[in-house]
Amino acid sequence: PYTTLFRSRRDLLARIGRKVDRTEPAILLTSSAARYFVRQCTESNYGNLTVLSHNEIPPGVRVVSIGLIQ
Repeated sequence: PYTTLFRSRRDLLARIGRKVDRTEPAILLTSSAARYFVRQCTESNYGNLTVLSHNEIPPGVRVVSIGLIQ
């Protein structure tokens, strides 16, 4: 279980790293269920990355996607 989590975390960070520049501010939009886990995984490596869930985007705010992390 621990090694599976570690591999998943490392894989997540690698995928984010291919899309996000560590020096530029960025926002990662995710589900509310995944938000806490994603934030915990990224906060020490990507200080300029803000992790938000869909529910945290106010109505009427236009979101422009620049990529998809799969």
